[in-house]
Amino acid sequence: MNVPSKLCAGLLLALLGLGLSACGRSQPQAAAGTSPVAAAGPARCGEHPWCDTRLSADARADRLLAEMTLEEKISLLGGDDVFATTPLPSQTRHTGTSFGIERLGIPTIYYADGPHGVAQATGGTPMPAGIALAASWDPRLAYRYGSVIGEQARGRGNDVVFAPNLDLVRNPFWGRNMETMGEDPFLARTFAPPLVHGIQDQGVIANAKHFVGNHQDGALSVPPEGFPLPPLTGAVGGRFTTDVVVSERALREIYLQSYEAAVKEGGVGTVMCSYNRLNGPWACENPFTLTQVLREEWGFKGYVLADYNAVHIPQAGLNAGLDFEPWPALVYSPLVVQAVRAVALVSDETINKRVRNILRTHFAFGVFDRAAYPDDISRIDTEGHFAASRSIAEQGMVLMKNDGELLPLPARAGLKLALIGAAADRYNAGRGSSFVIPLKTTTLRQGLEARAAAAGVELRYDPGTSTSTAAALAREADVVIVAVSNHMTEGHDQPCLSLDCGGLLGPLGEALSFTPECLLSDCAGNQDALIAAVAAANPKTMVVMQTGGQVLTPWRDQVPAILEAWYPGADGGTAMARVLFGDVNPSGKLPITFPRHTADTPVGGDLLRYPGNGVQVFYTEDVLMGYRWYDAQGLEPAFPFGHGLSYTRFRYSDLQVNDREISATVANIGTREGAEVAQLYLGLPQPAPGIVQPPHQLKGFQKVQLAPGESARVHFALDARSFAYWDEAGARWSVAPGCYGVAVGSSSRALPLQGVIAQAGGNCP
Repeated sequence: MNVPSKLCAGLLLALLGLGLSACGRSQPQAAAGTSPVAAAGPARCGEHPWCDTRLSADARADRLLAEMTLEEKISLLGGDDVFATTPLPSQTRHTGTSFGIERLGIPTIYYADGPHGVAQATGGTPMPAGIALAASWDPRLAYRYGSVIGEQARGRGNDVVFAPNLDLVRNPFWGRNMETMGEDPFLARTFAPPLVHGIQDQGVIANAKHFVGNHQDGALSVPPEGFPLPPLTGAVGGRFTTDVVVSERALREIYLQSYEAAVKEGGVGTVMCSYNRLNGPWACENPFTLTQVLREEWGFKGYVLADYNAVHIPQAGLNAGLDFEPWPALVYSPLVVQAVRAVALVSDETINKRVRNILRTHFAFGVFDRAAYPDDISRIDTEGHFAASRSIAEQGMVLMKNDGELLPLPARAGLKLALIGAAADRYNAGRGSSFVIPLKTTTLRQGLEARAAAAGVELRYDPGTSTSTAAALAREADVVIVAVSNHMTEGHDQPCLSLDCGGLLGPLGEALSFTPECLLSDCAGNQDALIAAVAAANPKTMVVMQTGGQVLTPWRDQVPAILEAWYPGADGGTAMARVLFGDVNPSGKLPITFPRHTADTPVGGDLLRYPGNGVQVFYTEDVLMGYRWYDAQGLEPAFPFGHGLSYTRFRYSDLQVNDREISATVANIGTREGAEVAQLYLGLPQPAPGIVQPPHQLKGFQKVQLAPGESARVHFALDARSFAYWDEAGARWSVAPGCYGVAVGSSSRALPLQGVIAQAGGNCP
């Protein structure tokens, strides 16, 4: 679209909030499903002086900027084509579009949602939820995960993909916990760089989101009966209104860590600012985070774009460091930006900075120097992605309990296996912008039927709509699997942490296909009651959970085995069957804490911590987030952070503590090959009265694959930041003198090796 057309569209959007335009478009319209630029041919930059690839990205951006009119510059600050984005699952086009400027060789840029795979209409291959990837505790898988997302984004004609989600699980009720890398900042920051590299090595620009303080969508949201979508935000503590009140220390030590790694180590090209306020200013208008931290301290060279409709005051965003409003660009429309410039609320110099950041990034990533990517699904290795999705799902599954070694299931002819639960017979995934319409899926029922048939195992299925019928089937079986799931979605948080807490308060009933007469009884809508009834009928009952986060497990003492499969992606059914039958030895570890009671969680007993007072939400747990809270309060979780069993056994020994390296020996003392994640935790001393330190914090982990009888030495390299806390008075990272506790083991609550290390002149025994 040329600049006059952009001005016309911006005027109508700003005044009417509509995408209707009577103005002529000069942008060529392509056939359905095809990117317009791709259809027009491969020409991008042309023969202009700024097209010289021998020049640096900075020099090229400067040359181009000098040739642009003010109107052309302003036209690049906001997205175009309001109809390109729709919240409907049948979305047929890109998630956002920024039309180029033909006379200058500036290409059109296309954006896509994609933390779990690219969300476009003809479908794709959903990866396991982000939290499943985190549960693998294997950064090497993160690169493959990212590369699949990048390949999908490129194959669907996109230049930028909105991934990864680097928020943390602070609030267990949040509807988007499924997209995250868990509750620990060290774990998340370790996964961030390989995720970014995996995406960007495919020629697509990654986007780290949501920066920062984005940990709730809001409570008490009740969509109308039959409404196909969740509300945009909850009624109380909604993401569009909440002011997150958090200390700078907690920001630095907890919530900024993963973003810092994505910038400094990952070289991420774009960052998305979030909806919420942060200590007053909106996150997309916050000079502390967008300029001081992101650019001045971390040296970020890319551009900042806003979450959709997250910009409020144009001059505040422009002056704070927000470069681009992707859709529908109501606030950064040419009309509005020209108006605030005319009254000197924003300078030409600031506009130049914002535009230069965009141009420089696109030069640095070669966007000007290649043909547009065609939107052509046939160019995507869908079978390869399907296999990658299955493999990553297998590595992320967590064997939470296995009393009496009920698992793995024996592949024995004549074994009578009962599978119970509606969750076994459908594709389970979180909803919202991360949802990918799957080209094909495998349910748990399908995966088990195929595996059971190959072994001669007799498999019978019951949906569990009647507990008495399910119990009768269980009594006739040798072993029983109860499949359960929860419902999580962007747009509103879960009313509680039970499997069925949506019920009449949310879309869970519709999602699980409950019949109306069963919503008020145990025949459906109460998976906890179903587990209890089946377990009472057959003591050899195991539970397979497909959830997007932590749930309450009141039946955990009634069943001998529990497998957490998370939302396992496209071929999750095959992956679950392979783990259950022992074709794959589970090696996942929990990236979050599963509580015994809701009140035990860091936010469960304090309404000011969640959902807030209607205006603000207070992070008064400060640095005691996640497992740190349970440890500091002396609370016993149902299943601790870092926990995960195997079909073999491991032993830890020979702890060695040096100045900046900790090592130990891990031995496989069982009868099967398997992988173990050795974890290092440090207990930092209290630097001064009133400065709280968690009992211990994750500072290293290493995953090792061992044959029976084999042992390996694991090494954890430490640096100054490993021992540092954020000194708010001095505004710097500081290492307090003293003795630091060292603990190594298989989870945050199973640490058999203990030691001590002195730092900053501390004198330790």
